[in-house]
Amino acid sequence: MEEVCRMLLQERDDFIFLCTADEDMQIKKYNPPLDSHIVFLNWMDQSKLHIIYNSSDICVVPSTWHEPFGITAVEAMACGKPVVASKTGGLADIVEDGITGFLIEPSDVKGFYRALRKLLDDDRKREGMGCEGRKRAEALY
Repeated sequence: MEEVCRMLLQERDDFIFLCTADEDMQIKKYNPPLDSHIVFLNWMDQSKLHIIYNSSDICVVPSTWHEPFGITAVEAMACGKPVVASKTGGLADIVEDGITGFLIEPSDVKGFYRALRKLLDDDRKREGMGCEGRKRAEALY
């Protein structure tokens, strides 16, 4: 997501990536201007994740490996958030491309950039996809 952040920063600065990470992971330190747009949070307890989802506008799941299910996408959709996710494993079944969010080929930096830019630029699309995601999460999960 670092490269996506750099691409977005060429035209806007109205976003922050909140990243959850296991405490054992090496957290990369960024220099300005990335350091004010990528914020690492410790791994969140399940009972507190809704706080992150509800304070966010979009959920991004840029998995590069085969996700067996993709609980993050379901949780975000249950909170009414559109999901931009890698088209892999369970994520490809959970996110309806163009309806509840966007599915992007894993590691397609430009694809993630275009999807995020589209959602950041269009409040109506973002909210509509979030509503559709909420309906899907309630109906199926």
